[in-house]
Amino acid sequence: MAPLILFFLISFSFSVEIFSEYFEAIGDTVIAEGNVETTYNNYYIKADRVEIDRNTEEVKAYGNVYIKSLRTELEVWGSFAYLDTKNDRGYILDAEGRFREFNFKAKEIKQVEKGRYKIYEGEITTCPLTDKELYLCISQADITSERVFSVNNTLRFFNVPIFYLPFFSFPIADRKSGLLFPTIGWNKYSPFVYRQPLFIVLGKDKDITLTFDYRKNQTKGLEIEYRQVFTQEEGLNLNFWVYKEDKRGPWWSGRGLYRENRFGFLFTLNRGNLKLQLEEVSDPYFYEDTSFRNKEQTKPFTVSYISYEKFTPLYSFFTSFRAYRDLTRERNEETIQILPEIYLETTPINFKGFNFSLLTNYTNFYSKKEKSQQRLIFNPQISKSFRVWKLNNFSSITFKNQLYPDSKEDKKIFTYTFNHSIPQNFYLKLKGLRVGNLFELNYSFTPKGYKGKKFDSYDEITKENDLKLRWVGSFYKSRTLADFYLNTGYNFLSTYLFPTDNKEIKKKLLPVNFTLNFYPLENLKVSQDGIYDFNLGIFARSITRASLDYKNWSFSVSNVLYKNSKGEKTSDQLSFGITYSGDTLFSGAYFNYDRLKDKQTFTNLVFGVKGKCWQIKVDYKRRYFENKNKYINEGTLSFNLFFLETLDIPIFR
Repeated sequence: MAPLILFFLISFSFSVEIFSEYFEAIGDTVIAEGNVETTYNNYYIKADRVEIDRNTEEVKAYGNVYIKSLRTELEVWGSFAYLDTKNDRGYILDAEGRFREFNFKAKEIKQVEKGRYKIYEGEITTCPLTDKELYLCISQADITSERVFSVNNTLRFFNVPIFYLPFFSFPIADRKSGLLFPTIGWNKYSPFVYRQPLFIVLGKDKDITLTFDYRKNQTKGLEIEYRQVFTQEEGLNLNFWVYKEDKRGPWWSGRGLYRENRFGFLFTLNRGNLKLQLEEVSDPYFYEDTSFRNKEQTKPFTVSYISYEKFTPLYSFFTSFRAYRDLTRERNEETIQILPEIYLETTPINFKGFNFSLLTNYTNFYSKKEKSQQRLIFNPQISKSFRVWKLNNFSSITFKNQLYPDSKEDKKIFTYTFNHSIPQNFYLKLKGLRVGNLFELNYSFTPKGYKGKKFDSYDEITKENDLKLRWVGSFYKSRTLADFYLNTGYNFLSTYLFPTDNKEIKKKLLPVNFTLNFYPLENLKVSQDGIYDFNLGIFARSITRASLDYKNWSFSVSNVLYKNSKGEKTSDQLSFGITYSGDTLFSGAYFNYDRLKDKQTFTNLVFGVKGKCWQIKVDYKRRYFENKNKYINEGTLSFNLFFLETLDIPIFR
């Protein structure tokens, strides 16, 4: 509605130039006829006849009136326009125009006072007006610079009314209070779901949204979301949910607990270097039962933390306390908390051609079951880059000093890791074929490993004496034909850990990591990613993919296979996807099948119809949750209105 009022923001200067076939001045009245054109105050106006009364500052435009803003994207056509510029009044009849992506028309647009306008019998859409695909009809609207209050609102789809509101108030300026689009639908446990959000502006830097949630036969609740901005990158968010259930419904079946009164709480604060988050729910099933967002429904855990970080030219510092709650279990005794973690790393300092740096870390891993398990890291590093025989070389030595006072195995480790690499980059040209190559030879030596519980990558310390080769290449001839990545090596210790189960293999030749991509056609890609152990003759990892685009169709298929050192399959997933995107119809299907479990773990079916400014989509998902040993089905009907707003209606879950 905002673009409809811009026409009346014109102020006149009577020194303006007017171009026309006929021009006459009668007293204080200037009359121009025949293809009248004038440009003033950044507006271009064209009409069959224009009359200007210099005394009353009234302007009348007759026949084929056209107005275009030279500062914005506004264009308006009409049959007649009247402006009383002295008293800020006026109107335009049979108005039709566009502003940015909006097309609009109205029987009359009237300015009743400065900054206030009325619209009579209007339509607005992002489709072409002549198509009548999707448009909003209003009988009357009262417009100010901040909001529109309209009555008798009807949303029409191909001239058929599909939604009606007797009155509606919504903002046209940034961040104005008002009702937002509701969510209306049903699910497996409720025949009627209605969620109505109310947006309230509390100030220039803060606002709040209250969402009233009613689900018949299931629950009733309220969601509060408070937002405050301090700077462009700093602010806080507070989400609070509260629900009350009248009875123990069937969604509690098979669960070991029940909550009549349920709540959720999420508070985040960002104050530059300081970040804080507090998250708590009444029970581990809270998000699954109350949220319509898939990301929240499948959330594996909640996390509360406070962290502080600082980066300077000399060092990087980070510290945090993190508490987790496992949402896949009803008890939380085994979940590891980080209370606290302190990290400090210095920027390399160059002294006589050598770079010196230091990494330190203290972490306390805590769980109710195993109590505290502390770790202290003090790892200085010396490195140097140099050239030998015109070849680039890089060497580094890291002294690893790590203490585990609560460990039942190694309580301390003092060792070092030496790395030396020689990277080389070159190209070859063979009859129009360009071959790019990057070779890197790397030697790595660590005399001692660590035996104990591994919490993260810092604990992955193994004894090694390896010579590795990395080769990255591509083939190009008017387009990319293929590219690849290979990484393998030789182990002087005659022992290494198998990639998937960390079993010790007493051989010298290391497994090869590889990725091969082939593009036989511009729209066809075939790839193979894997880890192959020559000694055991086993693919530890094998991922095969193929994708094809043909006209409006897209096809994809993949197989993901993992094996342990005994050659036993630990994961075997087959996926298939197909999509179609036409001018009017679109659809898609995606399936994932677990061969080991002999279950179809994921299904997604989509079908939709779209027009020039709208889209209707039905989305069906079926997921298998292993920890609960059950399937969850959900269906959503989505309306994308004018390609601006999406209205999601849950059908079932």
